Amino acid sequence: MASRIRLVQSRADNLSLNDPVDFILTFWVVHEIPNTLALMQEIRRLLKPTAHFLLVEPMIHVPLGRFQQIVETAKIAGLKPVREVSVRLQSNLDCYQELS
Repeated sequence: MASRIRLVQSRADNLSLNDPVDFILTFWVVHEIPNTLALMQEIRRLLKPTAHFLLVEPMIHVPLGRFQQIVETAKIAGLKPVREVSVRLQSNLDCYQELS
């Protein structure tokens, strides 16, 4: 499995990838991004049609209202919430790309 995982450090509006991916995880970071819509659009661009995006934000630092704003921005970008997943002490949402 480790050979299939690649960590990428990049700018929020350009994730430095061109090939579609199976999974994207943002862990405790989206609330720090000034242009959340640009990030969500970039994530959508990179996801394969059946891929998932897991959004994890810290409940102790990101109020529920702010998390809900982030989720709404993901929807505007064309990502569709699938379900909430349990990651202890976090606000989480599993999304996938909504096909046009």
